[in-house]
Amino acid sequence: ISKKIILVGLPCSGKTYFSKYYSDYFNCNYVDTDEKFEEEYNIDPIKFINMYGFDKFREKIQRIQHYF
Repeated sequence: ISKKIILVGLPCSGKTYFSKYYSDYFNCNYVDTDEKFEEEYNIDPIKFINMYGFDKFREKIQRIQHYF
């Protein structure tokens, strides 16, 4: 059985730091949705939010999160 841990929090709250730490500790993979967003849409999430707004960002990021 594959178990998942999902970290949710405000920007700059340490989600990426703890994801990397725990993935090393438990010897498992981690996914950073901000990195996946940038790969998928070729734009930094902060720039996207500034250009199109947070609601549009949430719409796009939910598509990415659906795969996990």
